[in-house]
Amino acid sequence: MRGPSQIDVMGLSNLRYSITDLVDDIKQPRNNNEFIATGSKLLEVHSEFTFRANQKWSGKGKWVSRRLLEIDSELESEFFSPLDRLFTNKDSSGVIELCEKMISPYGGFLFEGHNLDARQNGSFLLMISSIDPRAYFTNSFYSSNSKNLSEERL
Repeated sequence: MRGPSQIDVMGLSNLRYSITDLVDDIKQPRNNNEFIATGSKLLEVHSEFTFRANQKWSGKGKWVSRRLLEIDSELESEFFSPLDRLFTNKDSSGVIELCEKMISPYGGFLFEGHNLDARQNGSFLLMISSIDPRAYFTNSFYSSNSKNLSEERL
């Protein structure tokens, strides 16, 4: 079975930028919930980078582990051991080292001089910000909140 087409330079750069941003956030999280959320997002973005950089089909959730096992069991262990330490011991050093090791052949961490395409990302954010979350959630917060959330600006 053939893998996906090779990711272009901009796609790799965007993933490197996202990884860099998340690593930066995980070094100094504001609270435990932020730490967990950032670690979860880092798993998602880093796995996407790993699969796409190697022209492999990616996976989400439990499929990340399954896909890595199909490719290389040592890679799966190398990938998840630092994540286990991240979530179990709140030790981010292994995840940071793993990210650095995996993206260094592609230019390493990327902040300086990188710009995301505002036309693509901006229109997506505008679309999301116009959605009233009460349409999707019925918990007491949204049902008792009388403000028109769609009129608020973030």
